[in-house]
Amino acid sequence: MPTHLDNQCFPKYYCLMKRRTHMYIGAIVGASVGFIDYLTKLDNQNDKELDFLALILWVVSCGLVGFLSARLPDILEPATNPNHRKFFHSILLLLTSGTGTLTIRNSLIKAFCAGYVSHLIADLTTPKGLPLI
Repeated sequence: MPTHLDNQCFPKYYCLMKRRTHMYIGAIVGASVGFIDYLTKLDNQNDKELDFLALILWVVSCGLVGFLSARLPDILEPATNPNHRKFFHSILLLLTSGTGTLTIRNSLIKAFCAGYVSHLIADLTTPKGLPLI
């Protein structure tokens, strides 16, 4: 049953997640990490005054980091065929990066890990999934 998406897919294989989708998801996840971290640090400080411009700049910075890092798995393992997912697209690396996202204190590194993890989670939802290792 042909569809308009057939030209964008590998022959006889399922459609895979698109580059832009990964990057948009990474930007949203990275920005969310920046927003939550900024508000958490604000709560922990004696000065409870919200600097709106600083918040916007921080959220945009973390969003940009997430946007770029969400592209990294496909840079390390280019999608030249439907079976391109190896170690850098693995469940093992997903768990390692996910743990890093939760334990690291630096918000930009956390946004980087979150962007990478968002790519792997998005790929996990495709019919091809992710390899274990």
